[in-house]
Amino acid sequence: MGNNRGLAMNYNNIGIVYRKQKKYPEALEQFQMALLVHKEVNNKIGVGIAYDNISHMLLLDKRYDEALKYARKSNEIYRSGGVKRGAADSYHNIAEAYYNLEQYDSSIYYASEQLEISLKYDLAENIMIAAELLQKSYKATTVSYTHLTLPTIYSV
Repeated sequence: MGNNRGLAMNYNNIGIVYRKQKKYPEALEQFQMALLVHKEVNNKIGVGIAYDNISHMLLLDKRYDEALKYARKSNEIYRSGGVKRGAADSYHNIAEAYYNLEQYDSSIYYASEQLEISLKYDLAENIMIAAELLQKSYKATTVSYTHLTLPTIYSV
């Protein structure tokens, strides 16, 4: 069992290397292999990570409906397991998929969820990413958002 978890981690790490090299089909294949192994050993958080990575690759490949499916599965696992950073990441993938599907209200909702978690747990990079996606999503809508009160992230 331990060796299989190590094997899944190796697939995941190879996928990350491919992703950094912009070899997305190869990265996707490695993340799918990691998913199979994580499922085999019943490693739920590992399954969530694999779903999250697959979702990210599908977003890059402009397969937004598929990406959304995997991001939702990832989010469910992360939330049930109390993995806050993972939940924030998966909320981002959900919001990004909705943005690209031109469903801006849903994008705004899930990016707001990402921002809320990120602020609560001081996930600085995720705060920035969520804020950028919120800005993009609001700009794409025709709805005025001047009534919003944004939280003070850092005060001087």
